[in-house]
Amino acid sequence: MRSWLRNVLSLSFSQKSLLLALILLAIVLPFLTSGKTSFLAEAFVATPPTPPTPPTTVTPTVYPTTVPTSTPTPTPTPVSDKIAPKVLITYPKRGSIVRKLSFVNIRASASDNTGGSGMDRVEFLINGKSACTDRQAPYICNWRVPWTWRPQIYFLTARAFDKAGNKRSTSIIVIAK
Repeated sequence: MRSWLRNVLSLSFSQKSLLLALILLAIVLPFLTSGKTSFLAEAFVATPPTPPTPPTTVTPTVYPTTVPTSTPTPTPTPVSDKIAPKVLITYPKRGSIVRKLSFVNIRASASDNTGGSGMDRVEFLINGKSACTDRQAPYICNWRVPWTWRPQIYFLTARAFDKAGNKRSTSIIVIAK
């Protein structure tokens, strides 16, 4: 017994890790292949087997059917919304300077026309690439200004969509220093 222990202790760390993994696998593998659902519950808790439940018979319930009426239900006329929503970037201001590696919450206000289909979302783009989308007012995009060697000009765009699919965009320029 002592020679076995001495041999195990002389193994390298990776060899000990492999040995431990094989021992755990030998313990867990029978459980994984048995189809049982609780290894620990079976190992530590003695639960009596549950008796089988006798089959039950189901009696169908008959409900009276309704006779269709001859009066058709009017279908509401859909409202045709052809007007794009309004959108405005409220922060940062046009031409402002933002610090490199800082986080800037780009904010936009957007609204659909009265009687329109309602606002769906506002998409934010930075230099033409999608940065984020917000579906609830206030419309905000958290942008991390990248670091560059020289001052960099960024085109920030907010594109508003209403539920009818109409869209309108607005853009501003900011300078990262």
